[in-house]
Amino acid sequence: MKINIIILHIALLVPSCISTKEQKKLRWGILSTAVFSEDIVKTIRQSDRSEVAAVASRSLQKAQDYANKHQIPIAYASYEELIDDPSIDVIFNPLPNSMHGTWTVKAAQSGKHVLCEKPLVTTLEELDAIEKAAQDHNVTIFEAFAYLHHPQTTKLKELMAAKRIGDIRSINCWLSINLPQRFAMNEQDPNHIRLRPELCGGSLWDLGSYCTSIILTLQPEAHVENILAFTRTGKTSVDVQSTVTLKLSNGVIAQFSTDFYAPYRAGLHIVGTHGSIEVDAPWHPFFFDNKDSHITVTDNDSNKEVYPFNGNLYLYEIQAMEACILDNAKPVVSLAESRAFLQTMLKIKKHAIVC
Repeated sequence: MKINIIILHIALLVPSCISTKEQKKLRWGILSTAVFSEDIVKTIRQSDRSEVAAVASRSLQKAQDYANKHQIPIAYASYEELIDDPSIDVIFNPLPNSMHGTWTVKAAQSGKHVLCEKPLVTTLEELDAIEKAAQDHNVTIFEAFAYLHHPQTTKLKELMAAKRIGDIRSINCWLSINLPQRFAMNEQDPNHIRLRPELCGGSLWDLGSYCTSIILTLQPEAHVENILAFTRTGKTSVDVQSTVTLKLSNGVIAQFSTDFYAPYRAGLHIVGTHGSIEVDAPWHPFFFDNKDSHITVTDNDSNKEVYPFNGNLYLYEIQAMEACILDNAKPVVSLAESRAFLQTMLKIKKHAIVC
């Protein structure tokens, strides 16, 4: 009888011993009704450890329409209401570039973790404030470079670390999108957020963020020593096209180009002493047309190895946030890395020659 009582006591204690972290489902709040947020909403729902709980807009009607369309339980008429909701664990911040810093800090000060769209901020002062808020309120904040969380980028970093193509000589990448075609806008629509200077628009902050981040990620021990950059501005005075050359401290020459008015193009080409690596979709693997993307390694004898990749681009960063909050993991994209990205971008913009 005594043995049975002991067993019963143990059985009763087992549920209380299960970690609350294992039972926890993160409640996400979407800080905008922007079209882009729809991909994140759909992706959050694919994860077993997260749910979309609320959305906010500066218009209650917009928030309610968005919530009804995407079956989101709560709609708020202001960003403040969402941030102040004690039931929300994580904020997704896809606001215009100029608003990233302010609302990320406010969210952190309310005890919310934040996944913030790139570029995280556009000034070092804003980044300082974010770092302080994250530390003071013990929250996770990281920049939403989804591709940096994707297995394709992990494999690319492994190949570089293993010196699969020897010592790196050059890195070339390019990214262009046709704004009028993609967003059904007029040729130089001054109301488009990517073309508004007061919102920190421009091809460098938008497309160039991808290019600078991949270059620095693949050369983590190097820093930029010299810059040669040319930009072309549009009618709204923001840069709409750029060509940039970076000389890194380890001797690598990196180049990239961006364009808002060219057909969609994306690619990455790395040349080493023993061969080359090409990535046909470095920033949006398995995204636009549901086809596999590829890393192709070619040695000096023209032998090729091809690594295919697919999978939801955004799911990996959602899972990274879950791991940080629920498992005490470290962010894949640290604030220190975001600082390096930002510093490089600021140098490029400072030295750019306007054509």
